Amino acid sequence: MKERKTGARAADNGGNRAKGGTPTSATFCKRRTDNGGNRAKGGGAGKGAVGIRKGRQGTAGLTYELCEDGSFAVCTGIGTCKKREIVIAGTYQGKAVKRIEEYAFSWCGGLSAVTVPDGVTGIGENAFYGCNALASVLLPRGLERIERNAFAQCESLLRVDIPDGVTEIGEGAFAQCEALLAVTFPNTLVSVGKNAFYGCCALGGVLLPASLKRIGKNAFSKCSSLLSVSFATGATGATDETGATGATDETGATGETGETDATGATDETGARGATGARGATGATDETG
Repeated sequence: MKERKTGARAADNGGNRAKGGTPTSATFCKRRTDNGGNRAKGGGAGKGAVGIRKGRQGTAGLTYELCEDGSFAVCTGIGTCKKREIVIAGTYQGKAVKRIEEYAFSWCGGLSAVTVPDGVTGIGENAFYGCNALASVLLPRGLERIERNAFAQCESLLRVDIPDGVTEIGEGAFAQCEALLAVTFPNTLVSVGKNAFYGCCALGGVLLPASLKRIGKNAFSKCSSLLSVSFATGATGATDETGATGATDETGATGETGETDATGATDETGARGATGARGATGATDETG
């Protein structure tokens, strides 16, 4: 599909809210097309996209379209749907829905629950950005990537169970999900992007899988309630952006106190952190 540029708001690299504020929880995002039938700023249905008909699988009113070669479909937005709890259809015009498009539901302040069907392999950038009433997301088997800022600033999201099959959590994917209490990581996860869980101030602890190879800078910074970061038995250690094996981000697990990550590496302040879990290499970061 052709790359789209929209005017939807996004978080900056520090996980901070971009200008423009947030809608109230009763506000649904507005979708519109320009005179040429293309998607206008703020996301929504483009040329050829129609709302799913009542009685077919999925919540009525959501919009979909086929990719350029017609081999699969994508979910493009809220359309005319006014439901607070939605189910995305698994098929559209006989083709499997494999992706939720970037900005598809961004700033849909009325959404409270979303079910993503089996067969979807990617959730696009900013797909649910700023859905501040979204409390529940059911992610599917077969999902491979959660892209940049996909669920950033979903301030009511309580728990995320990331299914087996996901290999990458993108930059800022769950940044500033302030109510997030727990995250379950799959055994297939290879990379956690920078700022991925930045500002998740209710998150109390994380258990990272043995498959993990890379943790981006500040992935768990400003997680003020975070008490433990550990690796599953058999982990050989993840590499952070500085190239230090067995370490997480440069500032450590909390990003505020200067403590280290679960591997026991020393951060830039020189403060000694907790001893890492078995299987981690325990190498120090660049400052030693």
